[in-house]
Amino acid sequence: MNIPQIIATSVSTLAAAFTCLSAQAQFIPTPSYLELGLVNATVDSAAGKASPTAIRLVSGTDFHPYMGLEALFAVSTSDGSATINNVGGRLKINNNWGLYLKPKFDVSPQIEVFGRIGFASTSLGGTGSLASASGTSQSGAYGLGLRFKFNKSLGINMDYMTYLKSGNTEVKGATIGLGYRF
Repeated sequence: MNIPQIIATSVSTLAAAFTCLSAQAQFIPTPSYLELGLVNATVDSAAGKASPTAIRLVSGTDFHPYMGLEALFAVSTSDGSATINNVGGRLKINNNWGLYLKPKFDVSPQIEVFGRIGFASTSLGGTGSLASASGTSQSGAYGLGLRFKFNKSLGINMDYMTYLKSGNTEVKGATIGLGYRF
């Protein structure tokens, strides 16, 4: 999938979300939130396998009691060691961004179960003793998670995401973070 297709799909998704909002007879305020998390990622490619860590920021809004819309951005805080074509090296996530629909359901007043499905762009970088390289790929992205609510505004989030699955490259990761609702 190329960037124009991703942009067109993302714009269509956003338009559908806002159409749902305008179809409501009365105005219902949409809660917005920010989440900051630490990602323990796994990068698996033909060149090698590594476990870098990243920091991730999620900004979202709930446009329906069971559905939200999110934007995500992540960057590596450390790279991971890898054997790249039989030579020692390092792999890292230069950056990752994505747009997601977030179906969600409150299991109890304190626990929310959610999913994410959308599109992401991931830039990876690799360095070895002889050379370095980087590249960017786009793909569908998805995951499942759990949110524990301390109160109306503050909560802990845990999720497992597949950020990239393109060709022989896959980026996955578990995240734990803190979220604040406005």
